[in-house]
Amino acid sequence: MIGGYAVWDTHIHIIPGVDDGARTTEEAIEMLRMEYRQGVDCVYATPHSLAFDHNAEFVQKKYEELKRAIEGARINIQLMGLGCEVFCHPGNITECIKKIKDGVYPTLSQYVLTELPTYGISINDVMICLDKIIDAGYVPVLSHVERYEFSDIKSIAFLRDKGVQIQVNAYSLTNGASSAKRKLTTELVKYGMVDFVGSDAHRLDHRPPVVEEGVKRIIELTSDVDAMLILAANPKQRLLRGE
Repeated sequence: MIGGYAVWDTHIHIIPGVDDGARTTEEAIEMLRMEYRQGVDCVYATPHSLAFDHNAEFVQKKYEELKRAIEGARINIQLMGLGCEVFCHPGNITECIKKIKDGVYPTLSQYVLTELPTYGISINDVMICLDKIIDAGYVPVLSHVERYEFSDIKSIAFLRDKGVQIQVNAYSLTNGASSAKRKLTTELVKYGMVDFVGSDAHRLDHRPPVVEEGVKRIIELTSDVDAMLILAANPKQRLLRGE
């Protein structure tokens, strides 16, 4: 907990050896220890969709192994579920939706953590992808929204009006991020336009877990109720319970 608030990390590449995240179980455990020391209570594992394309059964196996390793290591942090960061664009969205429906890409309840190309995609093409996910009966959660070239307050407000939910990375609220990303993420939190926060941590030596300072900024920038929703209630009620 941080400042009395439970904290759920909704985006982390923690399963060892399946993507460009944790390389070994030992590294994954140390990353989780770092998360716990920073006040994180629960995490959702969200490998890149390419990992499932390569070998979905292997990802599931490594996820189960990690759960057992966490129990053995006696870390007071809970692994709440296996999701997938689905990388999509207008050229592959139909195939992505088929894999979601077929269970190749696991969802968190009906919520799909969705990643788009960082550059070179218009807001119209963005909506082609997200509309198709919505039409298929799912709720897109747009990952690390502050990274995209198309992202600004007006565009994000438009997406939210269409039913898209928004995830930001905790470190994007800190001085470790560029001023542009920090400004946008700060405004999104202040204006009540953020649903989830994640670390998007990958490895100990590349994008390690950095959560605490960003979570404290969320608590400073918004109301008690909104902070509680972003940090724990939304991940629990929506991703876990499907509400």
